[in-house]
Amino acid sequence: MTAQTRNSTYRTATSNTTFNLTNPYARMREGHNNVYNISQPPNRAGTQDDGTMATKHVSKILNGTLKAYGWITFTKTVGKPQSPATLKYDLKSGSSYLHFFKVGNKTYCNGFPIKSYMTGPIFLGCFSKLASWGQDKVDEFVYNSMDSVPEVLASMTNSLKFRYLLNGRWETSLLKVRLISRKEVAIQLYEGCWMPMKQTSFRSLFNAGAGRSNKYSTMSPEELYFVCTGEHLTDVQIKYMYAYLDQNTSTKLVTKRSLELLDGLPEMFPTRVKKFDFKDDNTRYNTVLIVKGNQLDWAVSGDVNYEKVRTGRQNVSSQAVFDIRNYVLHVTIPSDEGIGTIKNYVIKDWNSIMAHSVAMKENPNWRYDLVPNDKSGLTTVNLRRITGSLHFCKESNQAFVATSGICIDQSNVDVSIGDQFASRVMAFLNDTASFNRVSTMRTYKRIKPKYRVDFDALSELQIPTFN
Repeated sequence: MTAQTRNSTYRTATSNTTFNLTNPYARMREGHNNVYNISQPPNRAGTQDDGTMATKHVSKILNGTLKAYGWITFTKTVGKPQSPATLKYDLKSGSSYLHFFKVGNKTYCNGFPIKSYMTGPIFLGCFSKLASWGQDKVDEFVYNSMDSVPEVLASMTNSLKFRYLLNGRWETSLLKVRLISRKEVAIQLYEGCWMPMKQTSFRSLFNAGAGRSNKYSTMSPEELYFVCTGEHLTDVQIKYMYAYLDQNTSTKLVTKRSLELLDGLPEMFPTRVKKFDFKDDNTRYNTVLIVKGNQLDWAVSGDVNYEKVRTGRQNVSSQAVFDIRNYVLHVTIPSDEGIGTIKNYVIKDWNSIMAHSVAMKENPNWRYDLVPNDKSGLTTVNLRRITGSLHFCKESNQAFVATSGICIDQSNVDVSIGDQFASRVMAFLNDTASFNRVSTMRTYKRIKPKYRVDFDALSELQIPTFN
């Protein structure tokens, strides 16, 4: 969720969220509406995030707010949001609430005394459910969280990382966790199988998944089930359990989620992002996203495999694309003297390029250059060298050329390919701001082409071969 502090220059970007300051003694009334920045900052310390970094960050913000104001209430609008949002409207629409307040050195949530470090875990574990849970269920969650450890609520939000040995190598699966009482949690080992566990023991299991060594670090799933329940799994249950764990390995789940994000980008930005898939084995990439930025048009390309896990740092290619109408075709015909003659041709559409394809094939010594027809900041492009970077739409007869690739690295080395697509698309959508933030994009700031890619007419995408 992206939001802002009172004195911040950011604007609310997502979520129909109301943040109300109310009376500290649970007599809920309208107060000042404020939006807070609870986006998790980058991990600059270089330490491994064990899953509690987000909860600690949110706790710090909420506790600072409670110290300054004494109280804060969270609601979530059910149905169509109202502008401006009010506490009365949210409650009337059916929303439940989380009401934090502080009296002296004691912190409360919905009237229950809690530890100050539990404000973030309770918020993250419950906030998304405010529009669907009844108030009784919210209160029960807060009550059961009073004596819980932060690791429990962090796992309820992000799932539990469980490391185990499978086919001779270590795997990490993400398991669902439920809070069933003030002292116990339930862990889903496979579909329909929830095993209870003491919260004190759960903390050790959580730490094992975060990379710390303890007795759970080398424990098999079936042994874990026996330790928690005192019962043995049958051979059929063990087989079913490992199949379930294999489907829920962290790498597969992250890849699946990222590819869902990739497919959802055109739906999120229907007038500015279009996705095209290629089935031809001769193409370098099988997926291309065309992005309409504020100033320029862009292409993000990559080889996407929905059946295979693929992560890295730079598995996609990013390029600026320019409509072919911004160029004039210069054909240099060599002569015996070595200089030759130059003929200029106006390029209006894809057919204008195809009219020269036969001559290009029959005269391999002729030079074909696309030269900018105005002072837009574009550079000359050799048509023979960038045939794989030419794209055209046969239906609308438009064509555009993709320039040399732009190096945009991820800060991590194991980023899923879907997230790599998404990060570059978001940068290109707001390219005017990215020019100052991404050094490799800075040179494109001066380019202002006369013609942009006709995004509305781009119904298909093809890559020519000039055969």
